[in-house]
Formats: sequence, structure tokens, C-alpha cells
Amino acid sequence: MKKPTKKQLKKLEMREIKKKDKEWREKVLARDNNQCQYCGRKEFLDCHHILPRELTAYRWVLENGIVLCKKHHRFSFEFSSHQSSFLFFLWFMKNKKEQYNKLLKLIK
Repeated sequence: MKKPTKKQLKKLEMREIKKKDKEWREKVLARDNNQCQYCGRKEFLDCHHILPRELTAYRWVLENGIVLCKKHHRFSFEFSSHQSSFLFFLWFMKNKKEQYNKLLKLIK
């Protein structure tokens, strides 16, 4: 049997990451009732990582995700987790206290 190439191993790794990302997304959507946690919109939804997904230890932790519509995830300068991340984090601490506290316990 041939030893897998680096390219084949990378492809398998990416496949596994995508599978775990999809499972995480489905769990976050279900927990948040398939609606934007800021405005309640039920279409054009994204799952936002509160701690960057590059922090692999927390990438698939349920408490590290929140459902936001595309507007409040990326595009609104008024309130968006990416355009106004400080305001988003203040809102998250105030409005999602239980989730914030669970996440805080995990990272300590």
C-alpha cells in the first residue's frame, strides 16, 4: 500500500474541517432558533465565531458561536460583528450573559 502524499493528507484534513464546521453551524443555528440574535431575522443567516476560528481549541465550541444575519455579521457600520467589533462585544456581554460566562470559563 502506498503512503499518502502531502497533498492527499491535506485534502483529507480539509474535508474533516469542513465536516466539523458544518456540524458546528447546524448546532449553533438550532440553539439560536434559526434567527439573527440581534434583529430576529430568519433568512440570510451566518454563524459568527466570537473568538476567531483560527484559535483551533475553540473553533467548534458551541458557546463560541452566535447566529447573525448577513447585515449584522459583516455589512452594517451601525452594528456588525466585523465592522464594529467592539460594539458587538459590548452587546454580546450585555445581552448574552449566560453564553458569555460559559465562554469566559472555557478560556480561563
